[in-house]
Amino acid sequence: MNTLWTLTPARNVNQASWSRRTIMGTRKRHATSLTLSLRLFCEQNFYNSHCSQYCKASDGPRHYTCDSATGDQICEPGWEGNLCDIRSDDCIDNECTNGATCIDGPRRYTCVCREGFTGK
Repeated sequence: MNTLWTLTPARNVNQASWSRRTIMGTRKRHATSLTLSLRLFCEQNFYNSHCSQYCKASDGPRHYTCDSATGDQICEPGWEGNLCDIRSDDCIDNECTNGATCIDGPRRYTCVCREGFTGK
């Protein structure tokens, strides 16, 4: 089959513009034409030039957003791993009190107290 034209889908229906295409031919020695109006767009949560990459942003137990062009998962700050389910910075959700400094460790955190303060 020959390619008549190539169109790239828009990211969503609101960004899709109408295209008009005409196919010319002959039938019983008479010229014929078929004019089409169409617009292409990816359904929600589908990405790339063929709308074949599925990605739905997640906020737990996996923590990622989706790249708006490719649909690749992008881990949110503080998360890592293939599934964005490994906490990489335990200080993000754990606030030290009285001006202490949070030190991130492997799957834990430590608060270092300011001078004149003690505790955990």
